[in-house]
Amino acid sequence: MLAKQYMSLGLMREEVLTITGLTRHDLYYQPTGRKVGKQATHWTLFKDPVTQLLTRRSNEEVVTGIISILADKDLPNWYRLVSATLQVRGWYINHKKVYRLEQENGLLCKARKRKGRNFVQYRRVCPQGPLRIIEMDIKYVWVAGKSCYAYVLTILDTFTRFALHWAVGYVMKQEQIKDAWDQVIVKYLQPADLLKAQISVEIRNDNGKQFCSKMVQQYFRDNHLNQVFTHPYTPEENGHVESFHKTLGSSLKGAYFHTLKDLENRLNKFYQTYNNHRQHSSIAMLSPSMFWALWEDNQIEMETFDKKKARFKLRLSLQDVLSWKEIHRYDCSFG
Repeated sequence: MLAKQYMSLGLMREEVLTITGLTRHDLYYQPTGRKVGKQATHWTLFKDPVTQLLTRRSNEEVVTGIISILADKDLPNWYRLVSATLQVRGWYINHKKVYRLEQENGLLCKARKRKGRNFVQYRRVCPQGPLRIIEMDIKYVWVAGKSCYAYVLTILDTFTRFALHWAVGYVMKQEQIKDAWDQVIVKYLQPADLLKAQISVEIRNDNGKQFCSKMVQQYFRDNHLNQVFTHPYTPEENGHVESFHKTLGSSLKGAYFHTLKDLENRLNKFYQTYNNHRQHSSIAMLSPSMFWALWEDNQIEMETFDKKKARFKLRLSLQDVLSWKEIHRYDCSFG
């Protein structure tokens, strides 16, 4: 098969499927020749709503009924709902047959596309430096004293694993997202001057209503930041911050928060410890702030593997890290 020849030459599977127009099922299905699928019928059962008489009708009559439904703008045009409409009218037909008949007669409606959103191209990312790919997400934390959830927003740099900013509140609206990014831009992005270096900054987030708002999307465009959305039900596309929130959840497990201020104080301690002191296995066993400083000082070696994986090696010994000049330049103090 042509697709497997491409894969043997080193092309990724998703690229091959895009080039050949195949699905994963087409790629891996191996026919045995032993079982023949059920043949399509040229008729459909119909029960007259008045006489209750059950008869066989030709598929051409079904197609006529489908056309009448699609012609009425007040009726649904999705094939599953079209099949439900036909069933209510007396036809014994399922959505698969409706789909086939619509496809054979050129009646199938194109899938609706979400406007105004760019979706991620790669599930696994391997940024080549700090502030190239930044992820943000919201975690829910229970405040027992108020019997409600609080929203915790985290903005995380995927290269250094450094938490650039966090915010907490009983609500998390688009204005709060904008305010958080104002601080990230002023504190980190503007000093790095990535725009002058022609480095595109990608912002990854899920499809939460706060992130999808027109104001937030326009805000990122105005600041020359490339906002991309993860596909539904694919948390791995935002995997760094999802993993971070799992760590956060483990640290908060069993804790009782009477007020939002109690939670805020606990979060302030966690984020400072995480950035400044917590070692991370994926960044050469260093804390994010130490890793960032040593990377800038060319004391970290980076080796890239297949499937967008990277491994880092520290040129110093871990015992010499704390004595390195300006090792604490990125130590953070929130609040």
